[in-house]
Amino acid sequence: MCKKNAYQTFKKENKNVKVSESKFWALKPKHVVPLKKGKFRSCLCEKCINVELKLKALNNKVIANKIPSKQSIKTVANKYEANKFTICEVSKGEDPKLQCIQRKCQTCGVKQLENHFHELGVIANTDETVNWYQWETKKITEPKVSTRKVLASKSTYVKDLLQNLTEDMTEFSMHLFLANWQYRQFSNLKEKIPKNVMVCIMDFAENFSTRYQDECQSAHWCYDQITIHPIVCYYSDALGKTVTHEVVYISNDLTHDANFVDHYGCSSQYKSKVPFFDISSYAEELDGIKVERHFFGSGHGKGPADGCSGVVKSAITRGIIAGNVLSCAEDIFSFVTSDLTKDGDTFKRTFLLIDKKDVPRSRPLRSEAVTVPGTRQFHCVKAVAQGLIKTRRVSCTCVVCLDIEQGTCINNTYVDEWVEQTLTNDLRKLNQKSKSKKQKVGKKEK
Repeated sequence: MCKKNAYQTFKKENKNVKVSESKFWALKPKHVVPLKKGKFRSCLCEKCINVELKLKALNNKVIANKIPSKQSIKTVANKYEANKFTICEVSKGEDPKLQCIQRKCQTCGVKQLENHFHELGVIANTDETVNWYQWETKKITEPKVSTRKVLASKSTYVKDLLQNLTEDMTEFSMHLFLANWQYRQFSNLKEKIPKNVMVCIMDFAENFSTRYQDECQSAHWCYDQITIHPIVCYYSDALGKTVTHEVVYISNDLTHDANFVDHYGCSSQYKSKVPFFDISSYAEELDGIKVERHFFGSGHGKGPADGCSGVVKSAITRGIIAGNVLSCAEDIFSFVTSDLTKDGDTFKRTFLLIDKKDVPRSRPLRSEAVTVPGTRQFHCVKAVAQGLIKTRRVSCTCVVCLDIEQGTCINNTYVDEWVEQTLTNDLRKLNQKSKSKKQKVGKKEK
């Protein structure tokens, strides 16, 4: 709706209000902005946005019904308010009880949210339908068989939508808890980094498509792509100050696999069997340097690496607009090295060029790696020996868990014990044999 139409609509709906168009726009709330100033909201967590979409549909139904006796009952504004209905009340700054987010508490649960919408009268008419949206995976057959995420339109009874929302909320408290907990552990560690500890945040940026200033028409269909892989490192210097060192890899290799990342010195970018095997190998290959990998909550991994890649891409785009020819990885590497390299006391930025020919992909030992059961459930991995790792459901960066001091973990209410995992079938067979022998010995002693 344009500004003029908005003013005319207001005049039609409020005929007794006398206000000029200029005064009407002078009284405009700050949060109301022109469409040209709007932005695309992308790269959102699928679980979170699906909950928000369903809440929006239910809230619209509440507003449409306008039951006078229910005016004092507020709608559920967002996912965080919805989550509060499903857990016991906690003080500000405190985490919810573990039994609440695991849905083992007898006092709270998703039924509380359902009851709240019942009070709002959204299912007063059980035959009433509602239109809503949900992100889901769809199978595509053309031009080839594949799957993709689509925003699917739904039309169901209101009670079915409410049931769908409550099913999502069953695991949603744990989802939010993991996202908040993992990021808080990173923030706590970054705030006060112990000596001899380096924290690295890494993530692939979206491939950069090369463009040209003053390009011919047919060149629009012939763009090349360049891989940008930033690693943001934090460590303490001799004076105890935190140093931020951004290491950015530029490459013409577009295969973003574990072999590619391992060539950079840390293949823990991926949460699968091959990078896990690489982590286990570092126990021997790095001369005793301990390596741990901590994962952000699923769908909530935005962080410093994304900001770093944004700076690099913006600089490359400005360089192209200025007339520089940046058509390949070598050109881009030369440009960003001269334009963006930093070497300050507390902030550094370095660029490295990797050719796809230099990335080794024939690693026979890694082919023996097998999948670790429950990989999606844990968020922390550390090396024990080649083929052996330890995993945890959640991370903890206290001095005890970092093996800096002895004692009891301060977060033991939420943090479970380390579980040893084997990464090859041979090791698993040996473990099974040793367990069976122990069981037999135990029976004989009895």
